[in-house]
Amino acid sequence: MVYVASAFSLNMLKGDSTLLRVRKISIDEAKAMMESGFVSVVGHESTARVMSELLGVEIVADRSLVELQRGDKVIVFQLLKRLREGEVLSADEIYKTPHAFYIVEVLE
Repeated sequence: MVYVASAFSLNMLKGDSTLLRVRKISIDEAKAMMESGFVSVVGHESTARVMSELLGVEIVADRSLVELQRGDKVIVFQLLKRLREGEVLSADEIYKTPHAFYIVEVLE
């Protein structure tokens, strides 16, 4: 399963030990990984809107909990700046904040 998220949490993992591979990816790589379908677990509407525009597909905000399995992948939209406690950015502010896409793959 391919998930699209605005954060990665250790709470997404099950069991006592998990092997992950994490690497930075381009927007084109993210788009290619999403071609066969994906599930959105993006928590904020403004982030979902920005991701939709960057990736060219509709991404809905959905705060569902995820329990990752071996073989699952999470495309993470990562802001490269730590926000102040309780700070929520508008779509315009997100665009202006340095950001990148990463892929988190569950190997074992």
